[in-house]
Amino acid sequence: MAKSCGNCRISSSATDILRIPNFDWDTAASRTRVTGVPDGCDALLLSGLLADAHGAVLHVSSDDVRMNRMADAVGFFAPGTRVLRFPAWDCLPYDRVPPRGDVVAERLATLATLAGSSGTSGPTLVVTTVAAILQRVAPRDAIVDARRDLTPGDRVDLDAIVGFLAANGYHRTETVREPGEFAVRGDIVDVFAPGFDEPVRIDLFGDEIEKLRRFDALSQLTTSTVDHLTLLPSSEILLDDEAVARFRSRYRELFGAVRGDDPLYEAVSEGIRHPGMEHWLPLFYENTETLFDYVDGPVVLGAQSDDAREDRFDQIVDYHGARANTPDTAEGEAPYNPLPPDALYLSPEEWSSRLDARTVLEFDSFEAPEASGESLSARGRRTVDFAEARNRADLNLFDAVRTRFRNEQGEGQAIAVACHTTGSRDRLAQLLADHDVPDPRPVAAWDDVIDAEPGSV
Repeated sequence: MAKSCGNCRISSSATDILRIPNFDWDTAASRTRVTGVPDGCDALLLSGLLADAHGAVLHVSSDDVRMNRMADAVGFFAPGTRVLRFPAWDCLPYDRVPPRGDVVAERLATLATLAGSSGTSGPTLVVTTVAAILQRVAPRDAIVDARRDLTPGDRVDLDAIVGFLAANGYHRTETVREPGEFAVRGDIVDVFAPGFDEPVRIDLFGDEIEKLRRFDALSQLTTSTVDHLTLLPSSEILLDDEAVARFRSRYRELFGAVRGDDPLYEAVSEGIRHPGMEHWLPLFYENTETLFDYVDGPVVLGAQSDDAREDRFDQIVDYHGARANTPDTAEGEAPYNPLPPDALYLSPEEWSSRLDARTVLEFDSFEAPEASGESLSARGRRTVDFAEARNRADLNLFDAVRTRFRNEQGEGQAIAVACHTTGSRDRLAQLLADHDVPDPRPVAAWDDVIDAEPGSV
């Protein structure tokens, strides 16, 4: 039986629809190209491979849009999979502005989960982008060491908690509303930690934690209680005395003695966070790592990731050159001393060597003339869409959809229609019913599609 799903169609039986023909992690070549994988089909195929992979699987998308699409789709096709997102900074290389707090929070939550993982059961997929994986990050031991676990009944020192939050990148405010913020009111500490979708209120009774409560950031009202809180860093730079000393020493080694006004150097020397200091992250650590060091499993390269990687390498070189070749700043503008590209980013050679050490799957949306050797075909193809019906005044779109459905049903197919939201799904189901499509059935998981009877919608 064949299945039609959205704009992708795969001709295979229901039992092996989640498999790439003739592929096995244990016997695969070090690098295998899989052709015939249009958008949507990649998540379907990857979901079927996750259970048999050794360790977490690292998927590299060309950009954030494709990364989020992959994460959402795998959540549908394989709901038992733990999906961790690692987005790129939302700023340009060698920028003066820092990445957004929510982006940093998601990155740190993923790094902390990976660094602290110890034999977690079930498949794990880490989704990231070319821009994110090419950038060096804080080492695992720094992430593990910079965490604090709190439970009701623990005895704590309020000043120690405040000091921890300040040293690990949290911003003190009057009211906590965004990730990375904290507030102190008497014996109450509100904190919005990475990895949480809501802030948590720490109620102290003297030096004892009496209660931990989640609360709504807008209304400030309690939504639930929790029995454990893990405080993670809110910045990728842990600004303690040793980090400050390392930064000062290495900054001078790279750029010479600091003369005149250098706000970055002055702020860090005083233990103050300076906007955009993340672009000098390697100076704060003895060594840096990359996402490859956090994830030891196979790597899947998404469609168009090769082009995105080349563009990113070019962008890094261009922006570094622009900074390095214009040392004289405009009046009133702070100096900018850029790190060498290979200090903050992987070089093309290091990227290649990292992949050479892994089992790599490379998805290609186009079908190769012949699939052989280190190339396999998933046999996925895009189906015909309804562009013509949408653009012709003499055709009714839903009549065209109904006709298409009847043709597919005549071939004994079940039909799956993917919608953007639950609301749009319910509206479309009603519209289809109004146009004589019998019993369109809303479903929430891929298993329901696999089990559907031939002819059902």
